[in-house]
Amino acid sequence: MATNFFYFISFLPSLEPKGPAPFKTYAEFLECASSHLSVQEMQILSRVTLCPDAEAAENDEGGVLYRWAGFETYLRDFLLEARGRKLKKDVNSYRRENLDVYPGVIHRLEEIVGNTDIAERERALDLLRWQQLDNLAAGHEFDFSAVLIYALRLCILIRHHSVYEKNDGSVMTKILESAVDAAIAVRVNEHAAQ
Repeated sequence: MATNFFYFISFLPSLEPKGPAPFKTYAEFLECASSHLSVQEMQILSRVTLCPDAEAAENDEGGVLYRWAGFETYLRDFLLEARGRKLKKDVNSYRRENLDVYPGVIHRLEEIVGNTDIAERERALDLLRWQQLDNLAAGHEFDFSAVLIYALRLCILIRHHSVYEKNDGSVMTKILESAVDAAIAVRVNEHAAQ
């Protein structure tokens, strides 16, 4: 039986870029969704993260997850390049293969990278991600793609809440530093495996 996306999406609380997350965790959202979606849809939804998932993107060629992975990879590569320039290091070997180009966001990314306030920079990046999800949402009001976009937006809000709201933002630097270290370690391992 086909999923009634109209009912499910209408049932979900609305999300706003600077608003609260209606679910405290992604697992709570998955539990809510499980009574409305098929097993196959739940398998896909359970893999949704803000970090590009190459396997999910491959299985969704041309779809929301594919286009999200392309945008997020472009964004991360831009940030990698900016950090490389700042540190005067060659980072080309750490770049991920990506054929997508987003010339409309380059100027905005340059402004964001120039911001010295880490918390403000992350908020601006999240807003840019949200705007990309707005672009991906066009034509997907009541289908599974709309559910995926909702899930990605929810991930942004949950992350925002866990970093900014629970704490006074003071742990933001530690979180970002550990994330950068982890990303470098992953890229080094990928590079070594080649």
